[in-house]
Amino acid sequence: MARAAESWSDPDCSARQQAVERTLESDNRFTEEAIAFAINQQMALLKAENITAWIRGRHARRALTVGVLNAGNIPLVGLQDWLAVVLTGHAYLGVVSSKSPHLLPAFASSVLRHNVDLDSAFTEIADLWENADAIVATGSNATKAWCAKESTRNGIAESHRLLRGHRYSIAVLDGKESASDCDKLAEDTLLHEGSGCRSVALVFAPDTLAPDRYLEHFARFRAVFPCHV
Repeated sequence: MARAAESWSDPDCSARQQAVERTLESDNRFTEEAIAFAINQQMALLKAENITAWIRGRHARRALTVGVLNAGNIPLVGLQDWLAVVLTGHAYLGVVSSKSPHLLPAFASSVLRHNVDLDSAFTEIADLWENADAIVATGSNATKAWCAKESTRNGIAESHRLLRGHRYSIAVLDGKESASDCDKLAEDTLLHEGSGCRSVALVFAPDTLAPDRYLEHFARFRAVFPCHV
């Protein structure tokens, strides 16, 4: 897995290039800059020592087929769920979003080409409900409620469900923020057009605090990560 991540760290990696090109053609508002950021950020974390420390020797006593419904709000979303399932010895059965249908399957294929004995497949929603023993899903609160209903209908116990609904982050400012703090605020607010589940959607600040300094950092960030057009 670490070797595949090292390959994908290179923008000239053919598997990465093809997946990026297909993603840019999909029905989303991703930009080339934001996709590159998402891939580079995640690949930099996938070092052998980091993976080992994260899993901490955990392994399934009884392997299950874990159905995963991936959100499509940011590029390469769902990677951590894929890692958690396959690295603990479960079988992964994923459904990708129409917004990001290519990046995660392409990276998974790159890992499997290194002769790793992992059980991983991507499928359609009907097949997922038919074959899953457990469910992991991320989306709106309406999606969460629908997944709970479908899980009950398909005999998936509550103990075998991890359902995540809508959430966001807030920022609290007091005027003492450093330049680095302001840069991080801009990234947390504007990256991926603010669509990440932890993106800052609400800012609290004293009514006497002038916004100019923060807006300057927002403008510099937007120059590096332009809006989708």
